[in-house]
Amino acid sequence: MKTLSVICGALLLCTSISAGASGALAVAQSTTGNGFAFGINSNYPNVETAMNAALARCEREKLNYGVDGQCAVVTWWTNRCGAIAQSPNNVYCWAHRATSSEASSGAVEHCQDNNCQVSSVQCDGTAR
Repeated sequence: MKTLSVICGALLLCTSISAGASGALAVAQSTTGNGFAFGINSNYPNVETAMNAALARCEREKLNYGVDGQCAVVTWWTNRCGAIAQSPNNVYCWAHRATSSEASSGAVEHCQDNNCQVSSVQCDGTAR
């Protein structure tokens, strides 16, 4: 039986990539039903560096878990917290907010009724 993976997210639209303590989340979904890999990070000097680091981490995780999909940055933030949550049936959701508890709650809320648990939360800059 193939596993269906659902990806959802919350993204705040920003007009520019600003300097400061930045983080990013990159994800890859398997094309063969083998799940999902992600790279999440924080406290990089700028968004571009954070994005590149998240992509590199996602690529390493793909190898560890045998995921064949392409890694892509799905969200980034500055002076905020980012969280990713997952369910037993391969639903993955994320959010970024002002605090770690708000980001965690946001990621779980986006999963709706899929029994998601927070897998990782990262804060940067002044966010906690």
